[in-house]
Amino acid sequence: MAGQGRLDGRMMTLRQHLLKSSILGAHLVVNRWAWLRLAMGQVATANGSTHQSWPVERSVEYIGRVFREYLACSSLTPEGKRILEIGPGDNLGVALKFLAAGASEVFAIDKFFSRRDSQKERRIYLALRNTLTLVERNRFDEAVDLTEGIRFNPVRLRYHYGAGIEEATEELGSERFDAIVSRAVLEELPDLDAVFSVLDRLLEPGGLQIHRVDLRDYGMFTSHGYHGLELLTVPDALYRYASKYSPPNRLRIDYYRRKTHELGYDSQFLLTRVCGLERELDPPRATLRHGVDYTAEHLAQIEAIRPRLLGRYRNLPAEDLLISGMVMIARKR
Repeated sequence: MAGQGRLDGRMMTLRQHLLKSSILGAHLVVNRWAWLRLAMGQVATANGSTHQSWPVERSVEYIGRVFREYLACSSLTPEGKRILEIGPGDNLGVALKFLAAGASEVFAIDKFFSRRDSQKERRIYLALRNTLTLVERNRFDEAVDLTEGIRFNPVRLRYHYGAGIEEATEELGSERFDAIVSRAVLEELPDLDAVFSVLDRLLEPGGLQIHRVDLRDYGMFTSHGYHGLELLTVPDALYRYASKYSPPNRLRIDYYRRKTHELGYDSQFLLTRVCGLERELDPPRATLRHGVDYTAEHLAQIEAIRPRLLGRYRNLPAEDLLISGMVMIARKR
């Protein structure tokens, strides 16, 4: 019986290795195809098309929630501010909310063009407009004309796609912004050192960066039943080829702490997710509470996979490995 148990265990391990190899192989193909499309100048994608399948009411609620989170997690007041939004996806509703709240200008930039239904996009903006006060509505109308179609006022709202933020120096030039915001974007960028250098140059002294970062694996392994940290076991060379255009870059919260410190920012991190839990932490919090946000079982699962993690992750504190989502708020001195 013991021998049968060991054989069953080895067979299970073999099946897991074969499945893991097939997952990585599929991602290699997807990423090669994405590279070819970019090389041919094709920047339209279904990625970021969040609002395509949602009812208008859900889109309006989501836009409002994202906007409120930016303000609630920081000391940002939009009045008179110039805002840079990275990766808006298929809708500029958050930019319009900033403008309705008194921002002087918003620049939205995306590497890809997320496919959208322009008629539905217009319905979302009209419904969003109906949620505003009279003063906010007047500011909204200065930024976009919805009389026939959608016409943005380039003095108030500019939208640029086809180049990542680290490549957009020609478009942005010597411009400076009072705040830079993003949601579920930074984890998709392969060279965050270069990105943060550009963002630091674009940000005014005293300005804020507010980024919600998803540290999960985008379902790469977890959708097949693997541990939430399985992505941290894949050798770098293989992962690089399987993930350049998706899924995430694998940087953990320790990187963001270190990077903001190197740049001389005053920063804080509000935690939004715990590895192994589906639900978000509501509200986001500065520290995880044992017995409330995670249990001894979650810690045991971290320790079980720790020996298989790549070296740079293996010695991270358990709490850092538990964190699978956060909001980074960093003020430039």
